[in-house]
Amino acid sequence: MEEVSRTKNVLKNSTIGLSMKVFNLILAFVVRTIFINLLGKEYLGINGLFSDILMLLSFAELGIGSAILYSMYKPIAENDFPKINALIKLYQKCYVIIGCIVILVGGVLTPFIPYLINGEIGVPVNIYIVFMLYVIQTSSSYFFSSRQSFLIASQKQYIVDVTLQMIKLLKEICLAIVLLLTHNFYIYLIVGIVFEFFANLIFYLYIGRKNQFLKEKTIKPLSKEEKKSIFINVLSIFVYKLGAVILAGTDNIIISSFIGLAEVGVLSNYQMISSSVTTLVNSVCNSTISSIGNLNINNDIDKQEKVFNTLLLLSFWSGSFLSIGMTLFFNPIFTLVWGNEYTFSIWVVLAIALNFYVGVTQFAGYSFRITKGYFKNAGWIPLANAIINILLSILLVKPWGVFGVLIATPISRIFTVTIADPYFTYKNCFKKSPFIFYFKYLLYFMLFAATLSLSYFINSLIPGGTFVLEILKMIVCTILVNTLYLIIFWRSKSFKFLLEKLGSLFKKKFKHKKKESKK
Repeated sequence: MEEVSRTKNVLKNSTIGLSMKVFNLILAFVVRTIFINLLGKEYLGINGLFSDILMLLSFAELGIGSAILYSMYKPIAENDFPKINALIKLYQKCYVIIGCIVILVGGVLTPFIPYLINGEIGVPVNIYIVFMLYVIQTSSSYFFSSRQSFLIASQKQYIVDVTLQMIKLLKEICLAIVLLLTHNFYIYLIVGIVFEFFANLIFYLYIGRKNQFLKEKTIKPLSKEEKKSIFINVLSIFVYKLGAVILAGTDNIIISSFIGLAEVGVLSNYQMISSSVTTLVNSVCNSTISSIGNLNINNDIDKQEKVFNTLLLLSFWSGSFLSIGMTLFFNPIFTLVWGNEYTFSIWVVLAIALNFYVGVTQFAGYSFRITKGYFKNAGWIPLANAIINILLSILLVKPWGVFGVLIATPISRIFTVTIADPYFTYKNCFKKSPFIFYFKYLLYFMLFAATLSLSYFINSLIPGGTFVLEILKMIVCTILVNTLYLIIFWRSKSFKFLLEKLGSLFKKKFKHKKKESKK
């Protein structure tokens, strides 16, 4: 029964989160089109550059959320509400401090912003004021977001997704209206700040009303041992996530510094779609983390390994399918919507797609490592990843341009994080050689490369150039890739295990409906 409940929660979290994010992705695409038509690629470059800088400024948060979320799994399973409340209060205090740190560091960094832009800015705005507006918007997200962790750890990620995505829907509509009516970049940013602040405040109050124990004034303090354990985990995760943030936040800065702001603007369109798709996939993947945490407390190693292999198969399937779609259809769609001046070469697109694939297929190893509490083991790996990425990017930017910067990211990720997380999971959790995973990952990658090549060849045989023809090509690609994978994996243990879990869930639902009809 508990197993079915976990599967049900995963499906509910992932389905609702996915549908909401798909809708908002479409809306964000529309708003981006309005943005491009009214403001242009230089403003897009500013948005891409400042978003990456502020990603780096948010380093103060690194580790706190994951460590406290991990600490909640056991008290939630035991209905220990005083402990949960104490953890959330600690989370809240930390996040208020973080918001203040982001504002402070952002203010100190403001005078140096022009040095990160190669050539003239080319837009009639005060770059210092614009940057501080971005800083305020980023910092405002920290002040009322602490209670969301309780819902996520309780396997109610779908509530967080629906609420935040509905707010984002209203935000995107208002931003579109503001752009159409004013054509003013300052007002556009101020509207974003207002939504960010009040959205988190409203959600904070809503969660408190639905969970009255969060309003308790008397809080049972955490013991010294508990605080020490959290602190150690925070430090370990901090180093881990610091590397991940540096990895994700430096590409636009390097491109802006060595090439120019316009290229950052063009790249930001690719990043908007790829990051949105990453968010879609992560919403499905992250909806499983609390269930994995619960599984790791209550089940045996064999069951955990089955779940790991099933997650690996799902992440490969979704990651490779979407990466192939990006490679084949980014440029044709961008050309139809925005024009040739907003596209890069196929090699740049391939680098973006490859980075997406590598990131998605890392999920199984990452999720098991953090839900098992192996925070200290791999803390230094992403930092090494980030350093390698920066060095490679700077080395390759001159001869290869934007492609050199982007291809450095998946290369560095493969030889660090992709190797490390499964190593600790297999070594410490499954008590097996990690080379079992490496061999399977290599086979999956070869299958991905072969499927991409076949899809590219078949796609080239079909005429394009219009929306109808491109949609037809997408349908052909979807059928081809998924039919091929279905044939290959139909008899695999991981696929059978997935069908078994889904079958148990639907069987339970059928019995429940049958009982209701008899009443």
